[in-house]
Amino acid sequence: MANLMMDAGIIVMTAFISPFKRKRNMARELIGQENFTEVYLSRSLKDM
Repeated sequence: MANLMMDAGIIVMTAFISPFKRKRNMARELIGQENFTEVYLSRSLKDM
């Protein structure tokens, strides 16, 4: 769905959590490198 919206010229933001680089690369290939931004966040549970 997000890919269809992107093809229509709409800015799309989605959130996926994957510890596996293979899965993130699959998403990057589907979306296209120029439209894919990966953000890494790390936080300790003891700080919460």
